Amino acid sequence: MSTRQRRNLLWVLSMLGMVTLIFVFSGTLVYGKETIKIGGIVDLTGPTNDIGVPYAEGAADYFDKINKEGGIKGRMMEYFPIDYGYKLPQAMAAYKRLVTEHNIIALIGWGTGDCKARIPLINKDKVPQFPASFALDQTEPYTPYNFAHMISYEHQIIGMIQYAKSKPIEKGRKVRIAYVYSDAEYGRAPIRVLKERNIAEKMGVELVDEQIISQTATEAVSQALTLKKAKPDYAIVVLTPKPASVFIKDAKKVGLETTIMGFSFLGDYSLLKLLGDAGKGLIVAAPCSYGHEINVPGIKKIWDYNKKYHPERKAIDLQYVYSWLYGMMIEEGIKRAGDKLTGEGVKDALETFRNFETDGISRPITFTSTDHRGSYEFKLSLANPEKGTFESFSDWIKVEK
Repeated sequence: MSTRQRRNLLWVLSMLGMVTLIFVFSGTLVYGKETIKIGGIVDLTGPTNDIGVPYAEGAADYFDKINKEGGIKGRMMEYFPIDYGYKLPQAMAAYKRLVTEHNIIALIGWGTGDCKARIPLINKDKVPQFPASFALDQTEPYTPYNFAHMISYEHQIIGMIQYAKSKPIEKGRKVRIAYVYSDAEYGRAPIRVLKERNIAEKMGVELVDEQIISQTATEAVSQALTLKKAKPDYAIVVLTPKPASVFIKDAKKVGLETTIMGFSFLGDYSLLKLLGDAGKGLIVAAPCSYGHEINVPGIKKIWDYNKKYHPERKAIDLQYVYSWLYGMMIEEGIKRAGDKLTGEGVKDALETFRNFETDGISRPITFTSTDHRGSYEFKLSLANPEKGTFESFSDWIKVEK
């Protein structure tokens, strides 16, 4: 199935809901069990759709898997994904529609800015939200209804700085770092926090430059040349694959000599296709297992489902894994909620997670009534452009809260 066909399929799902072709009458399945309604606000057509599409597919497929297995205690899942094109007004309108028309009890979210903007609404409506954004301000300060399963962008960067300090380029001086980040909120948010907290200074490294890249950039020569003059040992990149490919290729073109390290959303196979040989040496933070790591039981289950129902799919992107994992968490939360099948009930159930096992997809996840960040660990992986994959080369790195 082509990307265009997948987008069309997801658009149809957003209109009809994920019901597994069972007749529904007045919101009730024919055998009398009410469905469990989950919302999705996804980017299928906006500037982050290169990673937004696989993310949308992962959640849709997981809920479909539940239905094909008979639902949760006989109750089927209805999933309502709405494409918002990465535009805040459309995101807020989509949320209102999902709450008022569909009475959802949980929400799969996408962007940093729109997920954060919804926090007052989800708290008021008591609808747990699961953002694709791992920015720290999704969970800190604590908000009752936002849950993020992975280590934050800020903690990823702190972990990468720790690695850079352990691998100095020149003995006798501080390691020199630079930040390269998007003009979108997912890029601004973590850098803003790191600068406000003087993280580079406190960690004993020198921040020599920072460059902002447009989310729709087609060239980044001027930024690369400025960085070249600053001479960072490590450039830490907070960009999604499209703008990241523009920056990295132009950095190689102008002869920028630095080790490029990227946050988790650079761990995408599409980036390596765009980069080719320019991807050599790229180091990426990996908060969970990659789709090619079929030795991991949870990844094998993903492939088992796809081989049966989507045999045309040749790769499982990292973003697909992220949202599949959210599906696992929502299913477990619903099971633990028992008869209290409301947003509040699911939220309370999620807060009982202690080292929740994910079949090896990620580190065990823990939520409490004061901390909704499920993990503070990641691995470092090295791009392998020839194979089109990333290969982990570190043990799990735990970053202090």
